[in-house]
Amino acid sequence: MKKIALIGLLAIHLTACDLIYLEDNQTHWYDRYTGSYRVEEYSHTYQREYRYTVWIDASYGDNRIWIDNFYDEGICVEAFLRGDQLTLPRQTVNGFVIEGTGMLYSHRLTLNFSIRDTYSSFSRTDFCELTGWRD
Repeated sequence: MKKIALIGLLAIHLTACDLIYLEDNQTHWYDRYTGSYRVEEYSHTYQREYRYTVWIDASYGDNRIWIDNFYDEGICVEAFLRGDQLTLPRQTVNGFVIEGTGMLYSHRLTLNFSIRDTYSSFSRTDFCELTGWRD
């Protein structure tokens, strides 16, 4: 009798369990932002506009992203994304000192940043506005 009661309780318990099914193709937060962007960059310092492509990649598990081909110089800069707000902390990459802020919203990237080439004695700090659209 005890065996029948135990089997009955086990059957009730098993039918009460909720199974959660996770698909392999679920998207992560960074999937909204990663990929290539066609950008237009305006230099306030040199009063010129430039067009090129950047690539954004993200780190799983934190809020870091990387922007490759930044400033059309082939450099990769680190940025932090909190909500839609983007921060380029002060960093030196291949002799360029960079910092700035912006937004990454839906398929549009906007940045205001400064950049200076430390290898050139003639270089001035370049103040730029960048707008990009995801391909």
